[in-house]
Parts: sequence; structure tokens; C-alpha cells
Amino acid sequence: MCYNVYNYYTKFIEHYNLSLSISERRGKVKQFVEVHYYVKDGKRDEFYRTILERGIADASRAEEGNKKYDYYLSPDNENELLLIELWASTEAVLTHGQTKHFKELGELKQEYVTDTIIRRYDIAED
Repeated sequence: MCYNVYNYYTKFIEHYNLSLSISERRGKVKQFVEVHYYVKDGKRDEFYRTILERGIADASRAEEGNKKYDYYLSPDNENELLLIELWASTEAVLTHGQTKHFKELGELKQEYVTDTIIRRYDIAED
């Protein structure tokens, strides 16, 4: 699923009161991951379509511990694709990074992506 409403994720961040540090928090912590892919000129739609066709997004959504895995198109930059992920734990994110489909996405990035910015946030459970 890809959304044209690019700023949706900012409401998501505010809703979960995200922070970059959990040093003062106790209890279970979810992981929110914000990934900005900057794609070669004119290749964003092809990159996104290839992710879907290869089942990378569906496989990620099906992983144990995945709560959200959605792509967003930037209205301001035709070469930017945003991925928002929510995971039940840090361990779930680490496990995700070892999967076949994660590695396949890494190979696609070599073909399509010029730069990637990743931000991770901790969400403390109440």
C-alpha cells in the first residue's frame, strides 16, 4: 500500500510520543523506523513497483512483530520514497534485518537508490 498523503507519518510520530532515547523509560519498547529512499531520477515508481512485485513489502508485513510497513510518495520530491515501519520490539527489527527479503531490498537499493536516511525511534509501552 502506498499513500500520497506524505505528512501522515508526522501525526503517527506525535501520537506515539516518540523519542530517540529510552534511558529514562521502563517496560517494553516498540521500534518506529522512518526510511527515506532517494532514488535515481525518474525511477521512484519503478523502484516501488519492483518492491511490490517481488513480495518484499508483503513478506515484511507478515513477519512476527511487524505492526506497520507502509510506503509514502513525497509530493515535493519525485525521487523520494518514504517507508514507515513499526515493530513490536528491537529484537523484531534485528530479526527483520536478517531475512531474505530484507537482503533482496538491499540489492534493489544498489540498482535504484542514490541515498538512504534511516531514523529509529523508541516507543515506550504504557
